[in-house]
Amino acid sequence: MTDLVNPSPNRAISASITAATIQRAAHAPNGGWIVPDDDSVIEASPLNAFAPEQSSGDLTVQIDSGEAIVGGVYLGRDTTTDVTLDASEGLQSVFVGADLSQPDAVIVGLADDFASGDPRIPIAAYETDSSSVTDATDTRIVGRQVDVQNRRYEGNGAGSVTNADSAAALANRSATTLVRDNRTATLPVGKIPSDDRSRAFEYVPGDLDLKLLGTSLIAPSGTVPTDVYLQVLDESETVSYQTTSRRTSGTLDQPLLTLGGEQAPVTFRIQNDSSNSQRVGAMLTYILE
Repeated sequence: MTDLVNPSPNRAISASITAATIQRAAHAPNGGWIVPDDDSVIEASPLNAFAPEQSSGDLTVQIDSGEAIVGGVYLGRDTTTDVTLDASEGLQSVFVGADLSQPDAVIVGLADDFASGDPRIPIAAYETDSSSVTDATDTRIVGRQVDVQNRRYEGNGAGSVTNADSAAALANRSATTLVRDNRTATLPVGKIPSDDRSRAFEYVPGDLDLKLLGTSLIAPSGTVPTDVYLQVLDESETVSYQTTSRRTSGTLDQPLLTLGGEQAPVTFRIQNDSSNSQRVGAMLTYILE
């Protein structure tokens, strides 16, 4: 494997890895998490969860092999990575992420090794003197996490659904089930004729908001064709969001789009305004809350 990123611009998207990523990414607060060494997405033999070296007699630390779900993307590296730290620094973080503009480009390194749009999550934080590591902290999020503030919970009946704003709010709840109202709309890759479209729909109840968190436009070539648009339309069929980018991302605090009030329905659409048929698909992630 060495490095593997899915989706990646060098090949057709892997259906099996994508399905595993979607299933795991539904529980990815703070941008993602490290896949535990006993929960490999694709490897027959376990990798080592990007375990960071905890001490070093010089300024180079080793980060072990691993897999991660970062920003809705699967990435894996089956080799150890050497990261050279800056001397005499009070605190410097090491991250794992990916350069999505390059094929299978996993990055393990310091913040300066990442471009502004590269998704990443922390692995470790180090302090150094002039020649060695003086302190190390493992900052990985390993395994699927529950982000309480942005979850909904159910008590003994369907009428007891509410928002929890702390872990204490979940105390003494019998048969409490934690749920993230996180959803994915998939427009399968297919041939869309000129001046035609591919669509999916979502109903939004009047007491909830739809928050769009991320989008991916998928084409076998790895490049989005000219005059092909990924759009979100409200119930009046007004285009509320549109992009031609291969990938966009937002957060719960700053979503790409918020649609409030009843929407019957919201439409997710790929619009082909080019003069030729285009083979393209899309994936959108969003939350109802």
